[in-house]
Amino acid sequence: MALAESPDIDDRSWLDAAADRRVAEARSRGDHPDAPFTDADLQTAVHRALTHDRLLDAHKIVVLVEGGVVTLQGMVAGASDRVLADILAHDVAGVDQVWNHLLLRPEEFPPPAAARQAPVEQHPEASATFCP
Repeated sequence: MALAESPDIDDRSWLDAAADRRVAEARSRGDHPDAPFTDADLQTAVHRALTHDRLLDAHKIVVLVEGGVVTLQGMVAGASDRVLADILAHDVAGVDQVWNHLLLRPEEFPPPAAARQAPVEQHPEASATFCP
């Protein structure tokens, strides 16, 4: 039997597998796909999606929802976390739009190259005055 034909191996993308899990979770909760979503439901669902993702540190992310529009506020470790949080929020059923106001933590930014360089030593005979 070929590797792709093995019943134990899932050759679908991680995105397909995640979508299947979300559908299965919705069915197990009894959610109907056409049921209206309240802002509180969306806030809970987006928060759950962010906190259950293994790659995202979401403990400093605040989720606000108004009229189906999700606003993400707070701090994340890097640019990839900012993008991932946006993708996860968009993936939640019932979300119409996501406003991503997440900021990168300042400690994640390296100092500019000029600040990292050692100070230039001046020759002892050099003068600070200029001759015309």
